[in-house]
Amino acid sequence: MTKIMYLTSDQEELRLAMDYAKKNGISLYPKTIPAPEEEYVRMCAAIAKDRDVDVIIAKGRVLAFLRELKCQIPTIPASFYGEVTIGALWEVRQKWDMEQKEKREGKIPKVALLSHLPLNIDEALYSSIFRMNVKNVIVPSLDANKSELFILELKSKGYDYVVCGKNFQEVVDRVDIKAHYITRPSLPQSIQRDLDIAKMVAQAISDYKRSFGEMQTVINYAFEAVITIDQNGEISVCNQVAAKAFQCETPDVVGKKIWDVIPALPREIPEQVLKNDEKYYGQVLEYGNQVFVMNVTPLKKKEEVIGAVFHFTEFQDIEKLEATVKREYYSKGYNARYTFRDIVGASEEMEESRRLAEQFAKYNSNVLIVGETGTGKEIFAQSIHNASLRKEEPFVAVNCGAIPVNLLESELFGYVDGAFTGASKKGKKGLVEIADHGTLFLDEISEMDLAGQVQLLRVLEERVIRRVGDDKEIPVDIRVIAASNKNLLDLIEQGKFREDLYYRLNVLTLYVPPLRERGDDILLLIRKFVDEFGKNLKKNVRILEEAEKRICQYEWKGNVRQLKNFCERLVIVADQPELGEAFVERQLSDVYMLKLSRRQSLPAPEPVKAEPKKPQGILPLNEKEEIIRALNQTKGNRLRAAELLGISKTSLWRKMKNYGITEQYDA
Repeated sequence: MTKIMYLTSDQEELRLAMDYAKKNGISLYPKTIPAPEEEYVRMCAAIAKDRDVDVIIAKGRVLAFLRELKCQIPTIPASFYGEVTIGALWEVRQKWDMEQKEKREGKIPKVALLSHLPLNIDEALYSSIFRMNVKNVIVPSLDANKSELFILELKSKGYDYVVCGKNFQEVVDRVDIKAHYITRPSLPQSIQRDLDIAKMVAQAISDYKRSFGEMQTVINYAFEAVITIDQNGEISVCNQVAAKAFQCETPDVVGKKIWDVIPALPREIPEQVLKNDEKYYGQVLEYGNQVFVMNVTPLKKKEEVIGAVFHFTEFQDIEKLEATVKREYYSKGYNARYTFRDIVGASEEMEESRRLAEQFAKYNSNVLIVGETGTGKEIFAQSIHNASLRKEEPFVAVNCGAIPVNLLESELFGYVDGAFTGASKKGKKGLVEIADHGTLFLDEISEMDLAGQVQLLRVLEERVIRRVGDDKEIPVDIRVIAASNKNLLDLIEQGKFREDLYYRLNVLTLYVPPLRERGDDILLLIRKFVDEFGKNLKKNVRILEEAEKRICQYEWKGNVRQLKNFCERLVIVADQPELGEAFVERQLSDVYMLKLSRRQSLPAPEPVKAEPKKPQGILPLNEKEEIIRALNQTKGNRLRAAELLGISKTSLWRKMKNYGITEQYDA
């Protein structure tokens, strides 16, 4: 039930108000004011607060006192209807006419209509009707001691009459100025209207309190400190986390300037947000022994800034959250384990590839890694990620050849509930979305179908994705590293790979040389793998020098991966600590079905340093023609030609020498 306090000094008004309230379901707390002094008004305000009154109705000096006391309960003025004013002015006119009739003067009287708050009247109309100069004069002070001076000032300004309530009677009598005192009670209809308005105000306040209470509850359940301010920088909302963090009580700080409550907060930050609609993210704020990360955003209503919201998160909470997220990513395998230190190789070719990769890691441009199967393209991709600014973010590896074509879209971009039969009811994030802010590694990119290539191209161009079955776009920030063991230019000519996607991916090209081009790197890898497998399998095994040479003589088409697997076999089947040439040759024969004699089994003793007859990878079979074409395009610039071919400058020089391509390279 609505609770209203009706303050008046008139018993008849009080009776009318009580009758109407009873008929209309209003809980009324009538209170007569014996004297409109501050102590009585303060007492009534305390009673209203104690009884949870919704609205207070008052008028005149009482209403002015309530507002000066900043009463927290809403107050509305009792209606001062025109009938009361008209009646008072009519009586003044009659008195004046009687006085002037005796004096036989035609003077127009100057009348002051006193009030504590402005009256809604038309002074010119009233002056014309009653043939008087009527002015609504506002009483400037509630101090009774100053009232006499105020009335004396009115007299000095030539006012002949003052119209006021009985509260001024004693003062007016001392000053000796003519006065008319309004004694009649408010009209019944005005009392009823006041109560109806108060009831509507109380209902609106109740609805606001309920919604505000719900909002406050939600804010209080937030894990971070939240404070909102109005246009003046005064705090309007402060949740419990913020109160605890800044060592204050919520009721005490509401209405105070935020920079007074948090002295460490630079005043220019809230001022810039309120005046210039600026936002602040990731600002560091030190308060006592605590460090907070602060985000500030403006509150708007119809594009107008009406306040701001401050979010404060303790730095240690961010660190805990970051650690949790990292653990989650690592548990799902979205991490890069390898760094450049894990890449074994001292050959000039490998050093060149590593140098380029380390340089590429500094930038966010897309990288295309080309090389034969088993050369270690993913190790390079992970190393680039771990040396980049994205190293703390996810590394998501996708084998484009291992995902069925019909599932590629949903795996890459995710889907929403009901997107297709069998889809999870919760929907699912795609691998691209998971890689947001990190690196997306697309292995065997050549195996992606044309439809998938179109969608990937859109991601690279627009940096947005759309889940299957959804109409909303999700922005993503990813770096793409793609890898291929096939010549993508050949696939473009065959219509199996999009040329525009190729140029999007091939911003930075990295060529990983095959094992046969890496010289003595084979020996380094043999010793590394044998040592690692020996420790893991708890076997002390060593390969003799002649056996190592025999391994080096074999053409490792599977490159490092094949060599590693073979070394694992050697350690497992070894029945003695030292493995000789015969043992190694027997294993090669058993594993790779070599039915050759010892003399026929392998060519020259040091084939390691020889150039392969038909290099594979990015260069096609007509290698000589491709080299000449690249040199022509770059006008003889070997470095640019090597980059165009996807090989190192040293490899280009060696191939030119093998093919007899001199400085006069035109074919």
